[in-house]
Amino acid sequence: MPDAKYPHLSKAPIAEAVVEFKVSGQPASSEAFERFAAALGGGYPKLSKMEEASFKFLESGASATPVSRVGVRLASADDKDVVIGSIRSFVVSRLAPYQSWDLLVEKVKATWPVYREHFLPGRVIRAGVRCINRIELGDSAADLDTVFRAGPQIPPDLPQGLGQYSTRVVVPMGDAGVVVAIVQALEPGAKHVVLDIDAFVHLEVDPDDATLFDRLELLHDVRNRAFFASLHRNVWEKYL
Repeated sequence: MPDAKYPHLSKAPIAEAVVEFKVSGQPASSEAFERFAAALGGGYPKLSKMEEASFKFLESGASATPVSRVGVRLASADDKDVVIGSIRSFVVSRLAPYQSWDLLVEKVKATWPVYREHFLPGRVIRAGVRCINRIELGDSAADLDTVFRAGPQIPPDLPQGLGQYSTRVVVPMGDAGVVVAIVQALEPGAKHVVLDIDAFVHLEVDPDDATLFDRLELLHDVRNRAFFASLHRNVWEKYL
C-alpha cells in the first residue's frame, strides 16, 4: 500500500522513532569511536561511552572479564535526537515530540557515511524501522478491545478486569523478506498503552549499497501499515 494512502497524524503518539542498521565486520577501535564522536560533535554535543562485560561460568561461580568499549551514544543538546555508533549497529532515533519521517531519514543520510568512514563495517545484515507509540487511555480504565482491533482476550469464565497485559506477534509480510513485530503492552496503573512496531529485513549487502534507503522506505510503509491496522479508526483519528 503506498504511503500516500495513510493519513498524516500531526499529533502522532510516537514516543520514539528509530532507524537501525546492524552490521558485521572487523570491530572498530576506541580511536575510531572518538573520531566518529568528534565528526558529529557539533550537532550531537552530549557523549556517553558504551561498554559491556562478558561473564564466564567457572566451578567457583560466575566471573566477569574486563569491561570493553563497544561504541558511543551521542545526543543533541535537548536530548531529543540520538545517534549510536557501535561495533554491531548504527542507530538514529528521535524522541517525542516526533517531527517527520523525512527529517529522520535526512539525519540517517547525514550520519551513516560518517559511521561507515570510522567504523568500517563489512556488511549490513539487518535494517529496521521502529516506532514506540503511547496511546493515551484517559483517566478511566479502558476496554482495550475498543483501542486495538486485535486486543487481549480473557477467558470468559474469569473476571474481565485487566491489570496488566503484554503480547508480541511477528508477521512475515511476504515480498522482499520484510517482517513486522508488533508489541502491545499495558503496565499496572498506566494511563496509556504501548504499541511498539518494528519492521525489519535481514540482509547481506555492502554498507554503500544504494538500495539501503529504498529498503528503509519499504520498512516505513510496513510500519505505517501495521500501525493503522492495529488501531480502531476512532483511536488514531484523535492524533490527526
